[in-house]
Amino acid sequence: MVAQDFYWMNLAPSRLTMESNLHDYDDPKMFSKKGWQVADLNQLVRNGRGRTECKDRSLMTLTTNSGKLFSKASRRVMQPLELFATHVLPVTPSQSEAAMAPMLQLDNACTTASVRMSGNAMSVPCIGAVLVATILGLS
Repeated sequence: MVAQDFYWMNLAPSRLTMESNLHDYDDPKMFSKKGWQVADLNQLVRNGRGRTECKDRSLMTLTTNSGKLFSKASRRVMQPLELFATHVLPVTPSQSEAAMAPMLQLDNACTTASVRMSGNAMSVPCIGAVLVATILGLS
């Protein structure tokens, strides 16, 4: 999957307060990576900290500061439910049914808290790998 695939919700384009930072991603003097589709607008290119998707176009590692992952194609930032879905956590009834797992309940979590939690989360496959390694280490 490429980073753009994680923008699955049908939403209107976002209003941005970081428009100048977005332009810096397109400026070859400021940012040398060409053809990015998803950029982390919380990382200021002017300070040398621009982050986009990985070389193979997969999604970068999420951190607590990844609340402004902007998609060129969708013209919006990634939503909290999409951030959690990147960790293979079911956030819709159809995802819950497909995973045969309970749906993640985020009704009382504000947007900021959800973004921070998704940045701190470990994906389900990573947790599984840690558990398998632990079990094999005991035998």
